[in-house]
Amino acid sequence: MKCSMENEIILDSCVWLSFFSPEDRNHKQAVEILEEIEEHIVVPEIVFGEVVTILRLRKKEDEVKQFYELCMGASMFLPTGRLLWRTAVRYPHAPKKLSFVDAALYILSKEYEVVTFDKVLKKAIEMRS
Repeated sequence: MKCSMENEIILDSCVWLSFFSPEDRNHKQAVEILEEIEEHIVVPEIVFGEVVTILRLRKKEDEVKQFYELCMGASMFLPTGRLLWRTAVRYPHAPKKLSFVDAALYILSKEYEVVTFDKVLKKAIEMRS
């Protein structure tokens, strides 16, 4: 496992969104991941913003509150700071199918284990390893 600090992990937005959406095809897997996770969850600000925005657009206000409370209670925020700059510099050279947030997670995967259901991001991380 790749971590900047022992036992830290990042969950991609898609994992969080599946967890909070029982109708999602990956919901069961997301629940299992969150139930079995032993690592400390690190939440990049960029992921937090994406999850909150999408949940709100889906009119899932209770889930927004649950996510906020979960993050504030048990997780560590990873400030965007230099990550935003590092991603912006490298984004033009990132695999074309990666979103900006996924490109940031790709960069973070050098330091942290990143869990995702996104096939393109998963493949990019695996190819670099």
